[in-house]
Amino acid sequence: MPLLPRGVRRRPGGWSAGGILTYATADLLDEVAYLAAVLHWPLDTLLDLEHPDRAHFLAYAHRIVDEAEEEEP
Repeated sequence: MPLLPRGVRRRPGGWSAGGILTYATADLLDEVAYLAAVLHWPLDTLLDLEHPDRAHFLAYAHRIVDEAEEEEP
């Protein structure tokens, strides 16, 4: 391996940039459960959604629920 300046290979404090960032499992499951309850979509379909798409459908599901609650006497 070629020599690299010290700051390039390791960052101060042992922290290094990069790696895989993942969505918190509990948050993902909460969102999927809410969408399943409101939209009645299968689990596989919900888990296959990319984050921006899931966020869009979450906002849509919240609007549906909010409108239904406003209509209740």
